[in-house]
Amino acid sequence: KVFIEEFLCEWYDPSLATLDIQNNIFSLIVSELVNIMNDQMNAPHIKSKNSYIIPLLRYIEENYKSCKLTDAADAFGLNPNYLSNLLKKHTGSSFNELVSKEKLSAAKRLLDNSELSVNEIINYVGYQNMSFFYRKFKERYGVL
Repeated sequence: KVFIEEFLCEWYDPSLATLDIQNNIFSLIVSELVNIMNDQMNAPHIKSKNSYIIPLLRYIEENYKSCKLTDAADAFGLNPNYLSNLLKKHTGSSFNELVSKEKLSAAKRLLDNSELSVNEIINYVGYQNMSFFYRKFKERYGVL
């Protein structure tokens, strides 16, 4: 709070070294926020429902090729139904929808930025059925 007040004072009533002071105060504000976040992440407490969401999304992002609900539930020590409901509540999408979005997003990136054939991309991102991939890709992006 003190740093923000000092920053605003310098903003509205500039001195000779305003830029230097503002830059340094801003650095202090960011450093303090990092410290607070680090303290909160390392605090010994029981995991809340919300604390699972980002790690779960990261897990899906890293394992989308062969990601299964039961594998994710095992990795986080959760019941599969509970995990699925938790994701649906916080993201509005089911586990399978999130995996599918990630696969399609990866496929689009590869189509835009690689020389791989469509078949190679389909296999790479974890789809087994080409017509299913085409249908889902068209639903998501409106093009084939």
